Amino acid sequence: MKALLAVLALLVLVGCSTMQYGSWVWRHPDGTYDKSQLWKDINECEEYRKTIEDKSPYSQMAAARDFGGWGNMNFDLCMNQRNWYLKYEPIAPNGNVKP
Repeated sequence: MKALLAVLALLVLVGCSTMQYGSWVWRHPDGTYDKSQLWKDINECEEYRKTIEDKSPYSQMAAARDFGGWGNMNFDLCMNQRNWYLKYEPIAPNGNVKP
């Protein structure tokens, strides 16, 4: 029994040590990132989302995301139509984005 617990603990430790942390960021297909254009598009897509948003009580969880964050289908579609896509970028233990 002790050997089984030791093996399980070892597996958990190995799994945690190899885990990568990161965040989802908006990028263009050509790799460019224009912060002012990104925020202009985020603001316009947020306004678009608000105009077509379902006001039923079942859709209230959509408002739980951050401003400009992903997770609302209408917002994501608007951003995709403006050539933005979400990319997962790993973060190194020192807090820098990995290449």
